[in-house]
Amino acid sequence: RPESRVWTVMLLLGTCLLYCARVTVPICAVALSTHFDWDKKQSGVVLSSFFWGYCLTQIIGGHISDQIGGEKVLLLSASAWGFLTVLTPLLTHLTSAHLVFMTSSRFLMGLLQGVYFPSLASLLSQKVRESERAFTYSTVGTGSQFG
Repeated sequence: RPESRVWTVMLLLGTCLLYCARVTVPICAVALSTHFDWDKKQSGVVLSSFFWGYCLTQIIGGHISDQIGGEKVLLLSASAWGFLTVLTPLLTHLTSAHLVFMTSSRFLMGLLQGVYFPSLASLLSQKVRESERAFTYSTVGTGSQFG
C-alpha cells in the first residue's frame, strides 16, 4: 500500500509535467509566429507535428513497457522530453532554420511523450493492486488537468 501511494504521487507529478511540456509551444504560438515571421500554415505545421509523433509511439510504447518494465520506459522518455523542453528555446536561437528545428523538436517531443500513457497502464498493472488500480489511474490522470 505505501508503495502504491508513492507511485501515485510520483506519476501524478509526472503527468502534470508532461502536460506542462506539451502545452508550452501552443501557448507561445502567436509570439513564436510573430518573432520568426511564420504564417498560419507554418504555425500549423509546428503545432501539429507534436501529434504526428505522438500517434506513432502509442502501441509500441505499451509493448516495450510490457517487455522491459513501464518504469524504465517512463524514466527514459521523461528524461529525454524534459531535456528537450529545456534545450528547445536555447537551440532555436542558434539555428537559422527555425521552422525545421521547431517542427523536428515538436515531432520528437510527440514521439517521446507518446509512450507515457501506455507505459503508465503497464506500470500500474504491475505495481498497484487491482482493487486500487482504478483510483490510482484516475488520480494520476487528473494531472493532465493540473498540468
